[in-house]
Amino acid sequence: MARLRNDNAAALIPDRTRELAEIADWYRRALADEPARRWNTGPTLIGPTWKRGADGGWLLPEHTLGWDFLAWCGYWLRDSKARTPWKWTLEQARFWLWFYALDDEGRPLHDNAVLQRLKGWGKDPMAAGGAVASCFAPLTFDHWDPRTGEPVGREEPNAWVQVCAVSQEQTKNTMKLLPGLIPMETRRHYGIQLGKLNMYALGDSRQIEAVTSSPLALEGGRPTFLIRNETQNWNSSNGGHDMDGVLSGNAAKSADGVNAKMLDICNAYRDGEDSVAQRVREAWEGTQGDPDSPDKGLRPKYMDFGLLYDSIEAAPDTPMTEESIPKVIADVRGAGPVGFLILLGLQFLQIVVAFIPGEVVQIAAGMLYGPWLGALIILLGCVVSSAFIFALVHKLGAPFVQSMVPTKYLEKFRAFEKTGKLNIVVFILFLIPGLPKDTFTYLVPLTDMNMRTFLLLSNIGRIPGILVSTYAADGLIDGRFAESAILFAVAAVIAVLGIVFQKRIMKFLEMRSHRDK
Repeated sequence: MARLRNDNAAALIPDRTRELAEIADWYRRALADEPARRWNTGPTLIGPTWKRGADGGWLLPEHTLGWDFLAWCGYWLRDSKARTPWKWTLEQARFWLWFYALDDEGRPLHDNAVLQRLKGWGKDPMAAGGAVASCFAPLTFDHWDPRTGEPVGREEPNAWVQVCAVSQEQTKNTMKLLPGLIPMETRRHYGIQLGKLNMYALGDSRQIEAVTSSPLALEGGRPTFLIRNETQNWNSSNGGHDMDGVLSGNAAKSADGVNAKMLDICNAYRDGEDSVAQRVREAWEGTQGDPDSPDKGLRPKYMDFGLLYDSIEAAPDTPMTEESIPKVIADVRGAGPVGFLILLGLQFLQIVVAFIPGEVVQIAAGMLYGPWLGALIILLGCVVSSAFIFALVHKLGAPFVQSMVPTKYLEKFRAFEKTGKLNIVVFILFLIPGLPKDTFTYLVPLTDMNMRTFLLLSNIGRIPGILVSTYAADGLIDGRFAESAILFAVAAVIAVLGIVFQKRIMKFLEMRSHRDK
């Protein structure tokens, strides 16, 4: 997959076309090597996404612009949680390949599609990624490559994407993913401006907007891509039927040479509610006759109206529960367990050997895993390394510590111990940035403080500093430069003050301890 790029992307990646091709090839290989799935139950699988050929491999469309879609996403989008280039699951990749499939004349096989999955499957990321890619990826057929015979797409210069729902909260579930999905280099390249309910790019010629307004206000629009979210909730009581009529009409008014596409993303509908999802499903089922029928039997011949219906459903005799439906393929994040262990190892070495500043490792954690998971990894590393040092000092004794730590520090800790205020002193010393925490980690085990108390006090004291570093680092990745700069500046000032006034702080604690005694 594409490597994570930075502001120097142009220098690091001289051949964008080549890397896009490599991403597409990665999906080709992965799909070719994907083993047959083992199901916990025998679900009903609907759609070409689930069909396999005579050789047992996936049946993929002969012609599709979906490879360009997958490559564009891998190059220009990012998994904000994993801090890696965006990677669709193979199940999702197959859907997109069929969604952008073409016939022999270069015409789309499917103008409309329904993607029905269990709640929690990842439909909102599908919508968000699909919306952004449809604005910029070459997904409108242009010509056939004379060398390979493959379809060549072009960008839609006036791409207009509408994310539609009957409530603003439903559209927010999709729109709020865009800031984390679109890295800064992509925003700069396309001139992207993000709002809470819209996105503009390339001089406002490309846009994504959340649509929840009155159907009358929507009438007359000519969007190039419609994403209709949670259509199982669209009914007459909330204006869903009216919106369905207007949006379907707008999609049919495509400009010359532009095929407007519409994607419904939904959960299973509730029978009897007459939702848009139910109406679409029943209409689609009415076209699913026997393709070989001569129209003389009870079942009519199969009729294809260009609707791609894709669904995983429980078999009729299977209860509709999460346990009855197989787990979907999870997104690969970062380097997986290996990346986690590498960062954990760096944090361990940072405290045990102290060859790099702790803030460096904390910033790396925030950039790679975000503020909360990154902080958790750092804190876990602190706990493990502190426990290791504590046990090591207990085994080797004072001579080992004296060979590494100045005697003056050891004497001060002995004095703190005698005052009975050692607990408070340890907490404050690990709380204030700029103080030699790693040195203190070797000294405390020589006192009467037990390991449990030390680990609790020291690591609670570390938490504010760790969170500031990981949160500020995360801000750099997400483009919150001003916010990150302020946090780094405040942390740096406090750290400098801690270093400059280190002796005074130690003296103050010593005097305070004696006074309280």
